[in-house]
Amino acid sequence: MFTHPRSSWAQLSKRCILLLVTFSMAVACSETSLSPPFWTTGEYFQAEPDNTNITAGESIEISWSANAGRLWTFPAQTYELDNKGWRIFVKDSVNTLASSNFLMEQNSGILSITPYRSGELIAEAFFQYTEGGGCGICQPITSSKSVAMTIEFNPDAEIAMLPVADASLHACMIDHGVMTGDVDLLDCSNRGITDLRGIGYLYNVKTVILDGNSFSYLEHLHYLENLENISIQNTGLDCGKVSTFTSKQSAVVLSDC
Repeated sequence: MFTHPRSSWAQLSKRCILLLVTFSMAVACSETSLSPPFWTTGEYFQAEPDNTNITAGESIEISWSANAGRLWTFPAQTYELDNKGWRIFVKDSVNTLASSNFLMEQNSGILSITPYRSGELIAEAFFQYTEGGGCGICQPITSSKSVAMTIEFNPDAEIAMLPVADASLHACMIDHGVMTGDVDLLDCSNRGITDLRGIGYLYNVKTVILDGNSFSYLEHLHYLENLENISIQNTGLDCGKVSTFTSKQSAVVLSDC
């Protein structure tokens, strides 16, 4: 039994908090809010794909594992992320391809992703909590670790077989070519398109016309590395989003803004 060298348990300062740390017990005293280390020597986060050489439209599984056994928990903490503790992301240079929440106690899992390009993917383990119970001004404390991995990608695939989220966009892409490299100009005006996921597979396209549709995000157009001209008029897009998109594009952008 632990015994304080100069006082009984009843005489311990009210600022002392009993910490439970993975099969061990310690007493810590502090006059300020406690911010424990998340990752220490010997702890790790790993992730790797089940396939590193794929064709456009193919999915791969990213297996991840983590060991954060000394991740301290306090009785007063409130866990964010819907009380699940961990969030694992897999990203490329443009978008987050997949993310999921996991229980804090879970130390491995699988995320399925469908990449758009060759190159580096980043898997990131993220944890956040907010201290409660008399911490004063409670601010979220976060911690993350990331792992890089590289995939090779064959961009030539049959358009009809691609996983395109919006059926109207998919139909328009099929109307313009058989293979992903066939399309130079993509005119999808007034097709009722609400989601641009999948348009990035058309790696040779130089001109895209999306007038008269109603989508909210432009990020997937950044995958079109040969894009020279784009028209997004009469789409109702927020001008702030259009400005952000245009600032990252060398293409000529026609819009209502």
